Amino acid sequence: MPNLFKKALLFGLLILFASFLAPKKKIIVILKHGSQLVYDMDAGNAHYDLIVTIKKTKPEISFSYETTGPNPKKGAITIPAKDIDSARSLNNDFGGGTKTLDGETSVFLSRAIYAEVAMAGMTEGGTSFKANSNEAIENFTKGEPNQNEIKVNGKKIQIDGERFYDYVDEKHGNYHYAFTLMKSDDYPLILEMNLGWIMHLKEMKDVDVQTVKEE
Repeated sequence: MPNLFKKALLFGLLILFASFLAPKKKIIVILKHGSQLVYDMDAGNAHYDLIVTIKKTKPEISFSYETTGPNPKKGAITIPAKDIDSARSLNNDFGGGTKTLDGETSVFLSRAIYAEVAMAGMTEGGTSFKANSNEAIENFTKGEPNQNEIKVNGKKIQIDGERFYDYVDEKHGNYHYAFTLMKSDDYPLILEMNLGWIMHLKEMKDVDVQTVKEE
């Protein structure tokens, strides 16, 4: 019996050791023409879907959108390449119509903001931007990276996200604004945003999915 126990213990340790040696993998979602993003929008007294359809991803990003509910809207937004690179203001107007942004992004944050969040320490550094285009710039602090269960091409998978807040007290869940961005150097897509009203990505359709080893 002691020998059997030792063998079982050794086998368990070998499995544990192998799990540490096994390369970690991450899932990368690639957006393309025709990709569709379905957000759950919760404004307290209003609950509806925001459906975004990607029209172009390079060099600028453009998409059409429509909202559901009792007062549906349709529109289209173009984000110039310069703003996808470095804008520090977020436009959250989905009231309909066609517009090209200037100095702003929408649904995405800029690569500059993403780089600052991705590189910052857990409680050090961070980034700054306007969470609403009509508000002042605010400073944000990085929180714990997280995983977000999202339905992708009909199957629920875990998408890695970068989480960050302003006025943060993460332990007690106290913050003014909060964001989660998809981990992507190319397309810092908003997975979740809480600005007093909540925008939460629940489904992605017609996207390319890759599994790669983490470095």
